[in-house]
Amino acid sequence: MNAHLLSVVAEGTTPNRYSGINPTLNAAVVMGLFLVLLFLVTRLNKDK
Repeated sequence: MNAHLLSVVAEGTTPNRYSGINPTLNAAVVMGLFLVLLFLVTRLNKDK
């Protein structure tokens, strides 16, 4: 079989890595949620 044909077939079947999700925005949202959770756990702690 032709090597060029195999490479075209292989490239056509690769899935999209992020599928429309922006990794930078995703990281910023997750970090913001962790900071809110950290604030809630530290400031609203009743064990003092």
